[in-house]
Amino acid sequence: MVNIKHEPVTEQGKDKLCSWMQGKKLKVTPDTFAEIFEIPREENPEFAFPNVGMPDLAVVSQELLLEGDEWDGEGQRKKRKLEEEAHEGSAIGMGELKEAILTLEKEMSKQMSEFRAEVNTRLTTLEEEFSRHTIMLQDMKGMLIRMEEEEDDDDQEED
Repeated sequence: MVNIKHEPVTEQGKDKLCSWMQGKKLKVTPDTFAEIFEIPREENPEFAFPNVGMPDLAVVSQELLLEGDEWDGEGQRKKRKLEEEAHEGSAIGMGELKEAILTLEKEMSKQMSEFRAEVNTRLTTLEEEFSRHTIMLQDMKGMLIRMEEEEDDDDQEED
């Protein structure tokens, strides 16, 4: 529907609407189109658009011009001026942008080094705590085993 021509083509005495989908030309009659999309068929589509008070294009364009510009009928002067300013602004800003990127890269590298050092310190602390906890668990297991052996010895003595 996006590619459809608004003017029908007459073929074999019938009006047909032409469109393209995936590179293939489609032709349908206006009646078929209206039926498919469930829209009413207007027999006389020729009608005048109402005046809704839109200002003239030249008036709108003149209002949009930058101060000191003049309307040349197509807006080309304004377009050229904006393009020149954009080009000059980008050329001036490239050096500053490169400098900012290098500064940012140095700062991030410094922060990453500090972060790595902090992570390594925390890992070392966790490894030490893990080692202490493992020793404590081994000691507790040893104590339980000895207690069970003592209970077994007491049970055997009572028998």
